[in-house]
Amino acid sequence: MLRRVGAFLAITAAIVSSTGCGPFRQENPMETSLPSAKFGLRVTDGELRFWTGAPCPGTTGVTLEFSNPQTDDATLELSTPSYDEGLMPGVELEHLNLNGPYPGFSVKQPLPQGFDWHTAQRLDLLVYGPPHSQGIGIDFAPIASEISEHSAEHPEDTYYFPDIGWLSPAEVAAKDGKEFMTVCTPDPARDEAVAATVGVRVTDGTLRFWTGTPCPFDSGVVLTFQPGLVETTLKNTELDPDFEHLNLGEPAPQFTVTRPLPNDFDWRTAKSVLFRLIKTDTATNRANQLVWSKTTELATPIAESAQHPADTYYFEGHGWLSPAEVAAKDGSIQTICGR
Repeated sequence: MLRRVGAFLAITAAIVSSTGCGPFRQENPMETSLPSAKFGLRVTDGELRFWTGAPCPGTTGVTLEFSNPQTDDATLELSTPSYDEGLMPGVELEHLNLNGPYPGFSVKQPLPQGFDWHTAQRLDLLVYGPPHSQGIGIDFAPIASEISEHSAEHPEDTYYFPDIGWLSPAEVAAKDGKEFMTVCTPDPARDEAVAATVGVRVTDGTLRFWTGTPCPFDSGVVLTFQPGLVETTLKNTELDPDFEHLNLGEPAPQFTVTRPLPNDFDWRTAKSVLFRLIKTDTATNRANQLVWSKTTELATPIAESAQHPADTYYFEGHGWLSPAEVAAKDGSIQTICGR
């Protein structure tokens, strides 16, 4: 399938190249401003390991296809379970061991019994779910030799990135989005990063959310806390055009909790929270579409909420804003349900 897609893209590129000229030539939508979809590989304890270079939140599926013209292709296909009308919030993917385990994933297609990755000539990687994930195919034979021979010479958190070299987490963080893009990094030149933001604060020991503007068409909410992928899902049981506030752990008449948080979960120990709205797919009339906002780092709301009025919330990337300040920004801030 990957080769068919690649052939289609090659044909499309040839047509565009032959017909585009001068000022009428359009930008190739597949072209990125930096080398893209970079990921790391290494061998630890004889096992092939992958690193996406940066977290891929909301990953719903992963496909690894190993190819060799002399043998049959070998494919590992992973997917996350769906629930609530096919809703798939996904998991956060960053590290993957070829032989498992695969936390949060189920194996849709396993590798063949006795498969030896050392014999593969090509490797294709696809990541599904995150807003800006990209797939890539690489010439795998020389990489297999490099990581087999030299992984032991590098710390276990250092991976080989094809066409780049061996990189530590600090080196990837410094270069990602500036010299190259990892698998789930948005293109900085296209302003692809998720811009929508949600207000967060703590009042009377309760974690509170404010959408900033009314959300008249929402079907529910998914809250995902990291680390540990602790998640809760709330479905809207009333068409409430005034929905703006959600207080974690407090009764909300318009919502029904369909996936509760674990009884022993303490949100104060979490580092971040991702707020996503559930929308109804008009084609299928199923509430399984996700609307993303920026992930909010919880350190600031936890530490500083008491310093601000009760109607003032922390918006990731914008700081503390009152209702009047959100309204006054008039387009310079994008809330999850409008500008």
